Amino acid sequence: MKELKAGKKLSKTLDDLYESYIELEDLFMGFVRSMVHALDAKSQWTRGHSERVATYAQELAREIGYKEEEIKELTLAALLRYCQVFSANSLKGSILNGFHGS
Repeated sequence: MKELKAGKKLSKTLDDLYESYIELEDLFMGFVRSMVHALDAKSQWTRGHSERVATYAQELAREIGYKEEEIKELTLAALLRYCQVFSANSLKGSILNGFHGS
């Protein structure tokens, strides 16, 4: 009887841990998307670009048979790649224009 209770308790703990992992993953992706949107919004030319790239990457990955976990990783990579590109370009612009716009 004790083993059954311990098994149920362990099962509930694992379920709770999994739910926490999913919630943390969602929060992280929300943070990444917020950061990307902030960087994309700096220019009319880049606005929405990162999301479009990520969306195209997801569609292509599904079409060629990637698993959902692989698609999540690809989406994150696409978002972070363009985040790096835009932030580097922003820094170059700041250096070229002076940090105070002078």
